[in-house]
Amino acid sequence: MVSRFLTALPVFNEELHVQEVLAEVRKYAGDILVVDDGSTDRTPELLSREMDVRVLTHEVNQGYGAALRTAFEFAIEEGYDALVTIDCDGQHEPSLIPEIVAALDATAEHPLDLVSGSRYVKRFQGDSQAPAERKRINEEITAWLNCKFGWKLTDAFCGFKAYRVAALDRFHITELSYGMPLQLWVQAAAP
Repeated sequence: MVSRFLTALPVFNEELHVQEVLAEVRKYAGDILVVDDGSTDRTPELLSREMDVRVLTHEVNQGYGAALRTAFEFAIEEGYDALVTIDCDGQHEPSLIPEIVAALDATAEHPLDLVSGSRYVKRFQGDSQAPAERKRINEEITAWLNCKFGWKLTDAFCGFKAYRVAALDRFHITELSYGMPLQLWVQAAAP
């Protein structure tokens, strides 16, 4: 049963979005972690003003997967029950944080270890759209995963996910860039 969860945002040069996204996330999450992956814009300065947000900083940009791996490690070390990850580019709806956490315990008999959001099931006012080329690649890889594993994913690269922290040690993230979600799904499918 999830009683304590952390919401983590990997960021890299998000000065245009970070304050607005954090303001929304605060409405739905108590414990917030930002992993600043070596930002070179005003993001570090803006984050220094966020008193109720824990910030971990990679001195140099290591990649999206590295930022998420840092969030995984922090959630484990701090003893959280669940970890929610949400990107800072405005493509995800923070109001759904409680819902995605609750989905981990949707059935008491079979609690889930991973719940993934999707940017393509429903559009919300103010959502930003993924670039067309990135969306096309996502669709192709999502279709491959669905075919390979018999799933019904709609957005394999969605960064809005909930993880049961007790299951995070199953994931051995070595893909440090944007390919990390593909590695994660393959590892999630492993028996």
